[in-house]
Amino acid sequence: MSIERDESPVTVDESVSRAYRDLAGERVPEHLDRAVLGKAARAARPGYARSRAWTRPLAWAATVALSVAIVLEVTREPALEVPARWEVPASLAASAAGAKAAEGTARWWSSRARMAAACPALVSRAR
Repeated sequence: MSIERDESPVTVDESVSRAYRDLAGERVPEHLDRAVLGKAARAARPGYARSRAWTRPLAWAATVALSVAIVLEVTREPALEVPARWEVPASLAASAAGAKAAEGTARWWSSRARMAAACPALVSRAR
């Protein structure tokens, strides 16, 4: 791929060249420069009012306090007490519905006992 150049001679207009040379040294008036920079600085400021500036630090402090409270609450949780065997009261075991409920409850407790045996940290973590 090649780029073809136009080899024709460039015509220079002296009046245009003189105008560019004259404008090269031109400066913006100081008062106009300050006004533009002041408006730019005001536009770049945050959009919230000074009266609401305290909300961010307060939200941060509340988040930290809530996190600490949750951690303390979890560590103070009582240990999981898992009985070795769950006894069904005789009055409950006498009925058919009671026997079925007692069987389900016994299964539930035995699954908790297996969990405690598999992971003793769950049982002893809060002690």
